[in-house]
Amino acid sequence: MIGNHKFIGLGLLAALAASLCCIAPLFALLAGVGGAASAFAPLEPFRPYLVGVAVLMLGAAWYQHFSCRKADACGCEPVKRIRLTRSFWFLTIATLFCIASLTLPYSVGYLYFDTHEKALALDEKVALQKAVFSVEGMTCSGCERAISQALHRVEGVAEAEVSYQKGLAVVTFNPEIIGLSDIEAAVRSTGYTATYRELLE
Repeated sequence: MIGNHKFIGLGLLAALAASLCCIAPLFALLAGVGGAASAFAPLEPFRPYLVGVAVLMLGAAWYQHFSCRKADACGCEPVKRIRLTRSFWFLTIATLFCIASLTLPYSVGYLYFDTHEKALALDEKVALQKAVFSVEGMTCSGCERAISQALHRVEGVAEAEVSYQKGLAVVTFNPEIIGLSDIEAAVRSTGYTATYRELLE
């Protein structure tokens, strides 16, 4: 029979793999590096299956946990000292960790702090431009926030609207301070790929 700790381990691995596309950019931002932020985007199509595996493995672990308790309660076997990996608390913590991992794509956007409170000092004679960029590799709101923060840190960017659903970033900028290639480079610094599409009026 498969041990309880193996069910827990497989459940944890599946939950982490299901949310790796959002965990990687978050850790990359905290570490100050972003080169591999979108490297796990190809896992996104497999997310429903990985979520299913995580739920099944944890369900099997809980079932086995209560089955063993029932068998011990009948007095058929001598009561053994419960190992940490088979304890109720370990299983509870593992389950909560899996839930946190699986819900991360829906909540990761709130974990990014707004760092673009500074106002862009503008010369009234300079007309701002608004450009649209295609961005590859975004899978959740966390991706949006990571790219938005990187763009707002660049001198000359007045506003940046990023949408992972559309795969676009619309950037309002001062063309005398920053160019289109600089904006693409700022997005690349987070690990995603940006390609200039068009200027808006």
